[in-house]
Amino acid sequence: QAPKDYKISMSSHSLGNVAMMESLKKKKEVRDRVNEANSFNGAMSPFTNNKVSKAVEKKLKNTIVHNRTKADLVSMNHNNLIGKVKEYETKDLKKIKKIPEHLNKVFTDLQQLKHHSIDNFVHEDDEK
Repeated sequence: QAPKDYKISMSSHSLGNVAMMESLKKKKEVRDRVNEANSFNGAMSPFTNNKVSKAVEKKLKNTIVHNRTKADLVSMNHNNLIGKVKEYETKDLKKIKKIPEHLNKVFTDLQQLKHHSIDNFVHEDDEK
């Protein structure tokens, strides 16, 4: 277990955003230790309620950054997010050549998958 004075950062992509946000909203011990949280094309549950106390909202608005591509169907329609929102253009992701079978019901064409890919947030220098 990390010492109590250690600060941590959180990150999530797609459905992982639901777990990250629920932890930050509901668990004081998590909020107190997290100094930054980044979501990447984060999904939100239709059952999620973003209502939190003013004190929790004040703490989280400077902690959370929602990074998303402008055309991502999964993250584009989320309103009333806690924190900052940064939008990016979709990269030309030539390495994505087909939709994996398990995602055929989510993405109906290849460009939708490219808009949602975590690869939009990876710097080419980091891939080497």
